[in-house]
Amino acid sequence: MFHSKFFDSENFIYFFTTAIYVIFFFNLTINDGSDRSLLKFFAFLAILFFFTKKIKIHTNLYFILITITPFLFISLNEIIINKNIIPSNQLAWFSHTSELYKFQFIYTLFFLFLPALILNTKFCSEVFFKIINITVLISIPFNIYINLSSNFDRDLIAKELNPVILYDYSLIAISLLTFCYGFYKKNKTAYIFIFLSLINILLICLHGTRGAWLGIPIIFLIIFIFFYTKNILKILTIFGVSLLLIAIVLIIPNNPIQTRLQALKSDEYNIVHNQNYNTSVGTRLSLWELSLEKFKEAPLTGIGIVQFKEDICELNRQGKIGECTIHAHNIFFQILATQGLLGILALLTLLLLPLQFFIQSLRKNSNNEEIRLLCCAGISFIVYLIICGLTDFYFYAPRQTILYYLVIFTLMSLILKNLQHESSNRSQKVSGREFNNVNPCEEIDKEA
Repeated sequence: MFHSKFFDSENFIYFFTTAIYVIFFFNLTINDGSDRSLLKFFAFLAILFFFTKKIKIHTNLYFILITITPFLFISLNEIIINKNIIPSNQLAWFSHTSELYKFQFIYTLFFLFLPALILNTKFCSEVFFKIINITVLISIPFNIYINLSSNFDRDLIAKELNPVILYDYSLIAISLLTFCYGFYKKNKTAYIFIFLSLINILLICLHGTRGAWLGIPIIFLIIFIFFYTKNILKILTIFGVSLLLIAIVLIIPNNPIQTRLQALKSDEYNIVHNQNYNTSVGTRLSLWELSLEKFKEAPLTGIGIVQFKEDICELNRQGKIGECTIHAHNIFFQILATQGLLGILALLTLLLLPLQFFIQSLRKNSNNEEIRLLCCAGISFIVYLIICGLTDFYFYAPRQTILYYLVIFTLMSLILKNLQHESSNRSQKVSGREFNNVNPCEEIDKEA
């Protein structure tokens, strides 16, 4: 009986789709493994399901634009138009960077198959958030170990979690999804999810990535606005727990947060009083100025990552910045310089189109609690990463780009699935038939 159920095409696809999510988030948490092959597996499952169930591959215009636009205006632009000659002294570095940067928006085309898997299997909001919550649960002991074994030394942490900045952004963004879920839940376990997310955020903040701190209070405010009318007690509890956690951190001698804040003050003093830009903040300001200069040279298509990297290194050779960095430490300035206005159009499509989808879905379905959760999660996730992108280039590495697409496309697909379920139930009610269209999450709970 079990075998016949398992090898039914829908159950088979559902099982392996869930497994792909689990593997990806586990690898992301421990900063290990390559995830690009998983995208091909998504496509394989969708095609397999298409032939076994004769389903229609979902082609919502939002999904098409969010994948095709960066593919055309970033990846193809870089491969075809900005195919700069790689300097011989940096051949090894650029061959690696080429794979990381140029081809990542080709890999993400496989996400066009993801909505079909979600809309046609039992994969639902409860399953997705269980995976997210387990990810946070794994992250807590892992990052306790990383922090203690490195004695809170940022340089040692950076070696373990390279690139640590992108790792921190990603894990905090995931923790914010659990935070949203805690507000959505009505039972006492909600406080457990909220507490776990706060603990994990604090542990990540102790890595000392200042750019990761900026968006946290803003996202907390957004989530409070979403849920404040029914969750005053939760908000007061969070406020009290947050103060307690901050007090505990301040007790830690030479803790990374205090150290990094002192470094920020030192950077500011050197820039203002000594005109010294060989600091973390000063380097970013110089890189942003350079980005605008290079944008003027090729405003439509940009100068490409190879030439821009060379120009950054030239600033370093002139002693104007402290190091030969790999990008502009800002998603907008980086894309503006390397891919021009076409690249900026792709970036805005990538960020603002899903944001518009979530806002529009929220306005039309404000009384649907599950859609409110999904919209809150989507808006919080995107806004947080936009804020992080003001001080670093989030889409530098494929893993972070895959995470962005995976979370956004999953949340969007789950909203469409919820609306599809509601529409079917309304149709059955009008026709006077019984409700046969059971919520897939309810089916999973019964099977469990």
